Amino acid sequence: MQKEFTLPKLYDSKGDLSKDGFVGFSFTDSESEARKPFQLRTGIDYYKAKPERYTDDRTAIIIITACFKKGWNPFREKLNDFIAKEEEPDPNNTRLT
Repeated sequence: MQKEFTLPKLYDSKGDLSKDGFVGFSFTDSESEARKPFQLRTGIDYYKAKPERYTDDRTAIIIITACFKKGWNPFREKLNDFIAKEEEPDPNNTRLT
């Protein structure tokens, strides 16, 4: 049995800042067993310097990996929707912060 997902990887057009980069990974749907490659555009292409782009892309890779570990399935839900749902306060948590 293959792994459910591959670790996200930065595709940066070989460092060409005039081209769009993306974070890519493959994911296997547990119900259909279909494996599909995904490309997530992180919106960092407005940075015109490599350090800023790479910092934001590394952050995106960490976030995507964490979402996989929390059960995110890109076949069923957009990443932004999953993150927003995860950030909602738990109505059962009565502890004051």
